[in-house]
Amino acid sequence: MTNIKDIQLYDTSIEELPFSFQNLSELRDLRIVGNRMLRFPKINDKMYSIVFSNLEFLGLQSNNTLSDECLQTVLKWCANVKNLNLLNNQFKTLPECLSECHLLRDLNVEFNSYLEDIRGIPPNLNYFSALRCESLSSSSRRMILSQVCCFILHHLI
Repeated sequence: MTNIKDIQLYDTSIEELPFSFQNLSELRDLRIVGNRMLRFPKINDKMYSIVFSNLEFLGLQSNNTLSDECLQTVLKWCANVKNLNLLNNQFKTLPECLSECHLLRDLNVEFNSYLEDIRGIPPNLNYFSALRCESLSSSSRRMILSQVCCFILHHLI
């Protein structure tokens, strides 16, 4: 299992990543799309940050139960991710710990009608898309506009 570099899970009934996930030390690309009850185990934060240390692309799209708490935990583990796709989820806040993702270049939170607040912006973010994020506060919009090279926010300006 240590040589696996790419995992894509689409519309599965998996509710929680198994403990054996810790063995995926070479994982570069993880996409979990359409899971209804996605949870990440809270066994050992240090262990998971090691597992996800090589992760370059993380896609958690259309996971209806991706909570604010779960998102914050995952972001702490994935400090080295370069591309983060959180399309069509239901969290309300992009947490402050997002600013610790120093390698993050591309962030997509499109079609998240619950997103209200952005508390952290990665320092090297080049592209941010928030299409159809109707609940996003004006202060969060201003912060993004002042800090990101390419910001897409149609239907809100």
